[in-house]
Amino acid sequence: MRLLILSFSYAPRANPRATRWTTLAEEFARTGHSVLVVTSWQQGLPEQETVNGVQIYRVGMQSLEHLRRTLSANRPAGTDKAVAGAVPTEAMAQGGMVLRLLKTLNQYIWRKLWWPDSTCIWLRSALNTARRLLAEQPADAVISVSPTFSAVVAGHLLARNRELCKRWIIDLGDPFSFMEQALPNNAFLYGGLNRWFEKRAFLRADGISVTTDGTREMYARLYPACAGKIAVIPPLLSPPPAPAVSGPFFRNHGATRLVFIGTLYRHLRRPDYLLQLFSAMLETHPEFNGELHLIGETHECRESLVFYQQRLGNRLVVHGPVDRSMAAQAMSEADILVNLGNETAFQLPSKLVEYAATGKRIVNISSLASDSSTDFLGSYPAALCLQDQGAVPSAGQVLEFAAFCEDRSRYGIDASALEGFLRPFSLQAVAGHYGSLLA
Repeated sequence: MRLLILSFSYAPRANPRATRWTTLAEEFARTGHSVLVVTSWQQGLPEQETVNGVQIYRVGMQSLEHLRRTLSANRPAGTDKAVAGAVPTEAMAQGGMVLRLLKTLNQYIWRKLWWPDSTCIWLRSALNTARRLLAEQPADAVISVSPTFSAVVAGHLLARNRELCKRWIIDLGDPFSFMEQALPNNAFLYGGLNRWFEKRAFLRADGISVTTDGTREMYARLYPACAGKIAVIPPLLSPPPAPAVSGPFFRNHGATRLVFIGTLYRHLRRPDYLLQLFSAMLETHPEFNGELHLIGETHECRESLVFYQQRLGNRLVVHGPVDRSMAAQAMSEADILVNLGNETAFQLPSKLVEYAATGKRIVNISSLASDSSTDFLGSYPAALCLQDQGAVPSAGQVLEFAAFCEDRSRYGIDASALEGFLRPFSLQAVAGHYGSLLA
């Protein structure tokens, strides 16, 4: 079978969809399929190469990336140590002014106008490259991977010619038209267009995959004629890179480490309830020697973190983003892994499968009664799920949290039970689901 995959993100990018589809593409190639991937251009990588049997075409946005790197290099004076004769201070200041101007234009103009999402500039290059590849040899199936939805727009246009594209599959990591907490574009301008185009795409597609039952049920209500096409395909367990061996990630070996790995969002995934809970536990259980570590992008919630860092001192450590191998090392050294559920029932954090694969204790903080993370952890015996009800944690929740953190002997999972829990998320199982859509 000849497969053409449209995915803005692909290795070596390390976001969840890139990791998922790099693994799947290489698995399809290993099992004898011809696999082509059209993805976004990345600095320092060839525009075309074959990796592990997958033909990769990186297209679009070279000039914009060069511009961004050039402006980033010309930072205002004082941001780096001065190098005599390297760049005049005046030029550095001008570069910083231009960069700030571009950021302002992006925030207040470009973000208000793009459609369907921020990767729309990639769309034309991806579409032209895909058309050329299909003209050389038709594909048995084209797979559009979203986010980003630009890949769905390209797939929709390609699928009009069924001689070149015999089957079209949409893979939705996140919903598009009804994601109010993380809008892909200006809903005031494009809300109607979003729903109109998504419906047309669903009608044209031969199969649609989503990651949660809640998403499937919502789409079945929105587009009942397409309900039979929609399949729930769970997260993929992709083994992380081997942890670094240069030394431990954490310094304090005597403390119980609670570790959150991920991105914080102001309107989708806030840490406030977790911080209140951890602070209250330290007040009521002063003998508990514990640390809370946050690893990942956190700038949208900076004010909350600054407040609690002043309050908790070295008990709260904000590490910032790290590469995937370092995150894997932090996960292996953690005593308790922390998940913050999204403020929507339509997303399931893919890292939860990696969390579960460690067999460690997991604390899940949900904002909804219908939290997909709580459902996922329902049969995982070493999990504690607490719901943020919009107020300070109750005394009972603090006691339950403290007991979970302090008594590791009560919570464990044996190897056979863990293997059974993880089986639906294995590469063979997930690839088999997609095989059914492609058949």
